[in-house]
This record gives sequence, structure tokens and C-alpha cells, in this order.
Amino acid sequence: MKPITSWKVLLIQLLLLGLCNDTFAFGSSLSITTGFLHPSRLGLRTRKDTRSDAAKFMSQSCKTLSKMNVPNLQMISEKQHKIGIQNLASTMFAVQDRILTFGVSQSSQESPIEELKEQSVQYENSKPSKTVIVGVGPAGLATAIMLARRGWSNITIFDKLPRPPLSGSQEWGDPERSYNIGLDIKGQNALKTLEVWDRVEQHCADVKGRMDWIPGSKNPQRVDFIQKFGYSIKVIQRDCLAGCLLEEIQDKYADKISVHYNVECQQVQWSKNGHARLTMLDKTSVDRGIFEIETPFLVGADGANSAVRSNLVESSKFDHGEEVEYVKYEDDNERVYKTISLEIPENFRDDLDYSAVCLDDIIIDALPLKGRRAIAVVLFRPNNQKILQAKTGKEVHDLFASYFPMFLPFLTAESCDAFARKPVHKLPTFQHCGPVIHRSNTTVMLGDAIHTVKPFFGFGINTALDDIFWLDRCLDSPTLRQSLVRFSEKRGHEAVAIVEISRALDRPGLTGLCNFFLPMLLDKLFEDLLPGVFAPNLLTYLRAPGVSFCEARVRKRMDHAAQLSLVTAQVAWGAYAAKTYSHLLALKSLTSHGFMMKFASAFFISMQAVHTWMVSTTL
Repeated sequence: MKPITSWKVLLIQLLLLGLCNDTFAFGSSLSITTGFLHPSRLGLRTRKDTRSDAAKFMSQSCKTLSKMNVPNLQMISEKQHKIGIQNLASTMFAVQDRILTFGVSQSSQESPIEELKEQSVQYENSKPSKTVIVGVGPAGLATAIMLARRGWSNITIFDKLPRPPLSGSQEWGDPERSYNIGLDIKGQNALKTLEVWDRVEQHCADVKGRMDWIPGSKNPQRVDFIQKFGYSIKVIQRDCLAGCLLEEIQDKYADKISVHYNVECQQVQWSKNGHARLTMLDKTSVDRGIFEIETPFLVGADGANSAVRSNLVESSKFDHGEEVEYVKYEDDNERVYKTISLEIPENFRDDLDYSAVCLDDIIIDALPLKGRRAIAVVLFRPNNQKILQAKTGKEVHDLFASYFPMFLPFLTAESCDAFARKPVHKLPTFQHCGPVIHRSNTTVMLGDAIHTVKPFFGFGINTALDDIFWLDRCLDSPTLRQSLVRFSEKRGHEAVAIVEISRALDRPGLTGLCNFFLPMLLDKLFEDLLPGVFAPNLLTYLRAPGVSFCEARVRKRMDHAAQLSLVTAQVAWGAYAAKTYSHLLALKSLTSHGFMMKFASAFFISMQAVHTWMVSTTL
């Protein structure tokens, strides 16, 4: 590794003074600065290094700083030396984590800090003797794989639903079993990190774009995902994804992970020693027996109706720790849905997402599967009698002929009959926990348990997999308690932002117009007028790699404020130019009407250009 120059050391020192916790002494921060960035001076190599090694390292660091003429070095007292020695290991890890979090490791060049991360002291996070995960959906199974890859064992997963089929099953074509989900770059990267992507990808359809039919438009609109996002969306049925993850567990982690289906978590309590005690209902037994299980570590991945969340929220009200806040919004834009299986005709591309909207507020969205098949979701209002009264296959066919004639080539007699028999399903309501999503060092929640959204924009599964990706990184902390605190800090605010953004895009009436259509129109207009100045629209921007929901929300609020100021300024300049023009026409001394017209037009255009340039350069 190349030596770090003194000005870089001082720069990182300033970062440390602002980023380290207040409990760390100034002397500790200074010593860690030089030692952390100079592995050749780092005397600590294992967790069992002695206190004398730490003291020697502290002394060497202070000597180095004295040669660099660092001011106020003499202010480091003996007490501060002791504090620095005692907290040396944990402080170094905190500094490393904080700096990496602020993006130093995102540099295009090889980061010396990232290189040192592999060479420096490795602190093994304490692994609980037992781990229980509630929820055997993709989030719960992926969490178990992540923990097993970290060396954890004795991991038990419970789920109240029956076991899904494994990959290759013929049941995947049945829309009764599952619905389709689209994996964006965040979901794909999380699965690649778990080294299960090869198994999952072979069951995914590669979706490269969309074709949308909009009322009033003669021709469908096309969107190229490769051009828009920079990658294609991988589509797979939810239960098929769960089956792939279950198969991965059976092949590689059967000695560490056990999975139990038809077992429902009914209650969770936390004992004085911090362990979680779960009351479980075994649906497979003849007498539907109830049993209890105690665990030092619990993961709540049990979805929108999370039993772990409800008990944790209630328990936190009476604890001395931080209260877990839970918010559930009233659904003021309610829709229900039915699914229908489709066959993609030969003259249609099988790598497109097909969607249409009709004037009766009915939406259909068909995501393709492998083998020229697709599963479409038909969204409608709960009081739509035309859909509710379609009780035969012929009535369903006539319904599509009336509302969605472009989908008639996709229909079969069997799919129409199945759609007529199918019950109506409700969408989940918006709800979230945060910013605290853990309890001490014993319990953590992720996935839909902390952020439940409607599956319109593909945020649900991808955000859940992103939760697991960040939990894996946070578990590098020295203790499990610090790991969960870090995870809450990283994902708690994200959970709130995910739900608030999704809900804002789903509001009805004028609120929805202002939150969704108007910003999309402004983004499209200014993206064409000033490319590179403004970020893409919110839905596209959130698909970009490395962009968090909190960051996207702040950026788009700034964009929209600037866009509205530009529009307002243009209107104001137009009114001012018109007023000036009328005053010029009223002047008797100037008789040339053509001159007045040219002067007023030139004045108006010049003022618009000057204001546009000022705002765009400011951004």
C-alpha cells in the first residue's frame, strides 16, 4: 500500500473529530488517525494483543504527530492516553465504518482504507447460540443464508404457510400459487452477494422494456429499460424465488438451517435476560398444539401482518429503551385485484412488460415468465360491478373486448374461466416502523415487517433484499448490539422514506395529481430542456445503483423547487415583458410599430435567457 501523505492524515483527522462519538478522547482520535492509515505502524494484529502493544502504538502515533507539528498535541493528558488505549479497538472500527459510510470507499481508485480493512485487526462479532427467524418468504430465507455464510449455526425458520414447490415444478405456471415480482439492480446485487443468483436467474424472464396503452393514444408507448435504467429487470414468481432459496439451503446449509412450515407465531415476549420467548401454533399436529421456544436472537421477517412487530411495538412502550414506532395509514385510494394467466402470441415480444389503463379506472399489468407465458394483475375499484359480475369465461372475454381489446390475443378459454372463478384479493395498506427497528441485541426486523407498500412500483421485494445486504454489512461491528444499532440507523429512516414516497405516489384526486403527474411532467420537460442539470423522475432515479430513498427524496424536492421557480420566473418575466411592451406602444414619440414589436420581443427573450442561465448555473 502506498504511504499516506501528511495532508491526507490531517484531513482524515478532521473527519475523525467530526465523526467519532463524543465519548472518545481527542488523544484517542489523533492516535487512531495515524495508526489506522499506516498499517506499518499498527502493532495490533489479533484480538488477543496486549495492553502494552496498544500503549506502544499510542506513543508511536503521538511521536509521529509531533514531527508533523500538529497543534495542541501537548494537551493530550495521561487520562486521555488511557481512554484511547482502552477504546482503541472499538474506536478504530467505528472510524473505519463511519468513513466508509461517508463514501471514501466509493472512489474509482483502490481505497487505502478498504485495503487496510482486509489487513487490520479482525474482530469477530459474537454469534448467538441460537437464532429464530419468523417468516419463510424470500426475505426470511435470504436472511438465514446470509447468517449461515457468516458462520452462524442453529438457525431455525418458522412460517405459517405451507411449503412452496421447489424449482422446476410445474406449479409455477399457476397464478393461484404466486404473483410475479421484478428484481431490479438492488435485488440482483443482494442475491449475487449471497451467491444464489445463478440458481435464481435460470428461472427469471429477462424484461428489457415496457409497452403501455394509454386512453386517447392510438399507438402504445414504449420504454426501453436498458436505456432508462442501464440494466434489464429480472422477473420471477415470488414462490419460485422462495423455492430457489429453499433449495440453496438444502444443498449447502442443511447442517446450519432448519425450516418448519405450517407453524404460526402467535406471541413474543422478552425475558429479563433479554431472550425472546415465542408462543407457536403447530398447524400440522392433530390437536393444533401450542408450544414455546426461547432464543437469544430473533429476526422478524414475517411480512405485513408481522406478529414480531406488533409484540415488539407493544413491549417497547414499557421498556426503558427506545420506543419502536409503528404507523399504519388509512387507505384512501383503495383498489383490489385479480390475476389471470396469459399466453404471449408469437407476433409479440416476450421480453416486455405489457400494461394498459382504461377510462373506467381499471389497470392491467402483465409481467412475462419463461416459456412465452405471463401473469397479469387486473386492478380495479372494489365497487366495480362489471368485473365482479363477470361469472363465466364468455363474460370475462367480453369484458376484455370492451376494456382491453389489445389483450385478446393473449387470452385462452381456460384463463377466462379461471379468472371468472377467482376471488378478489386486497392490496396491503401502507405501514412502516422506524427509525428504531431493533431491540437491544436480541431482535431485529426487516422486509415488509418494517415497510409495507403496494406492489405498484416494485419496491417491496427489492427493498427487503437490500435490507439483508445492509444487515450483513452492519454485522461486521464489534458487538451484536452495535450491529443492530447501526442497522436501525441505516435502514430505519429508509423504511419510513420508502412508505412515505410510495404513499405520496398513490394519493387520489388533486393530491395524486400534484404528487405524481405534475412532478413527472416537470421532470420530463426539464430533462429535455436542461439535460444533466436535473435528476431523472423519481421512479427512474430510485432504480439507479447506490441511490437511497432518503437521498432520492431530498434530491427530487430540490429539483422540483428549482423547476417550479423556473416556471414561475418565466411567467413573471412574460407578464413584465407584456407590460413593458404595452408601455412602449403608448409612447407617442416612437412611431415605428414594427420597431416596438422587435424591441419588446428581444427584451423578453433576453430576460428569459439570462434568468434560465442564472438558475441552471446555480444548480
